[in-house]
Amino acid sequence: MNNRLFTGAMILFLGAALTAGAVVPASRTAAAPGQMNYQGRLVTSAGATYSNAVYNIEFRIWDNATGGSAQWGAKYATYVKDGYFNVILGGTGAQPVSTNAPAIYPPNELWRALWFDPSRANNNELYLGVTVFEGANGLPLPPLDVQEAFPRQILLSAPFAERAQSAEYAHRAENTFLVPGALTAAGGLAASGGVALSGGATVDNLAASGTLSVNNSFSATANGTPTSVKGLEVSGGTAYLRNGLDVTGSATLRGGATISGTLATDGNMRAANFEFTDGTTAQWKRIASVGLSGHTSYTFSSVNRGATRAYKVVFAGLIFPNGTDSYLMIRVNGSASNYHSYGRMDGGFNELIHRNDGFYLGRLGWGPYNAWVSVEYTLHRVSHYGWGPGATGHGEMTMLNYDNGITAFCNSGGAWKTSQDINSITFYTHNGQPLYGTLTLYAME
Repeated sequence: MNNRLFTGAMILFLGAALTAGAVVPASRTAAAPGQMNYQGRLVTSAGATYSNAVYNIEFRIWDNATGGSAQWGAKYATYVKDGYFNVILGGTGAQPVSTNAPAIYPPNELWRALWFDPSRANNNELYLGVTVFEGANGLPLPPLDVQEAFPRQILLSAPFAERAQSAEYAHRAENTFLVPGALTAAGGLAASGGVALSGGATVDNLAASGTLSVNNSFSATANGTPTSVKGLEVSGGTAYLRNGLDVTGSATLRGGATISGTLATDGNMRAANFEFTDGTTAQWKRIASVGLSGHTSYTFSSVNRGATRAYKVVFAGLIFPNGTDSYLMIRVNGSASNYHSYGRMDGGFNELIHRNDGFYLGRLGWGPYNAWVSVEYTLHRVSHYGWGPGATGHGEMTMLNYDNGITAFCNSGGAWKTSQDINSITFYTHNGQPLYGTLTLYAME
């Protein structure tokens, strides 16, 4: 046990330390030092007063009266006069404490050790420990004297420091920041973790890089008037709108939106991709579009999109038959066999055509006559349709021979027997006639 008598008086500026840097009224704008004044008297284990000299004294703040963890520590070269000394803890001139009992916070962060932190179980009850290491001549003291003064002194609040409990002018909250009433932020409110508002909040600028959860209502205003220019912007987290989203102007969702209920709009709604999980009819998404200029065929490769089971091929343009009849066809995965495909032409002439080397879409001109043509054909991947797995197709084609004015229509359908997924789709003329126009592939997702 250390027999050295140690007494002290402390002036604790805890309330001021917690408000450093805050924007406060003029009556409260004095700089908060974030430091603590400590006075004491040193006597040896034999009861003699310490000689007048400079001593190296280590101060630590602990979370327990005995043992525990050191929350803060600093070593000061302290002048002792008739055994008495005075030191500003957290002030300049401090050195780190010895490694035999390292501290969580360094000498210049005393205020962090004094903060209440729910993650540190004993942070609301702190004790000051003092140890003298070197004597006036710079030599080590006797081992009996180089011990922490016993008992450690509990840190108590100075008058008015209790008002810090209400954090009237708090600048920052490390973890949870609880406001039982309404929260008004005249500047900006930034949260790197989460912000939960169970009541109401008025904020000129709210930025949340984590999660923003609003249980009741969220109103964004500019100059005191609701506006669609200001708004709710979530750049990396998630915004939960449990009772609905009402937008009077426009809403832009650059990342994506998951809607488990009903989505209603009085105006226009545009999105690159719609995904529905509640049984609503899926939408076509364009996955490729090319311009054909003299092409006799074009292949969309690597089109397998996992759960996608339907594709749609659309073409609008011209064909030049060059004196030879031509059929417009589709092949899947480059295969030219195991098809059963039919098409019926109506209009300027009637005929029924069967092909087994691909999906037949329609006849394109004959003889020397060139033609305008438009086609829309849908392919479905099926697991079973009577004679095994494969793909089915159906569509329509309209043709106008602009040399003789004959118009014809074709309704076509067919099946392809295969165990393969749809990996590529080839659009072509069977006799190699050139095509000019736009070819587009859609997938249902």
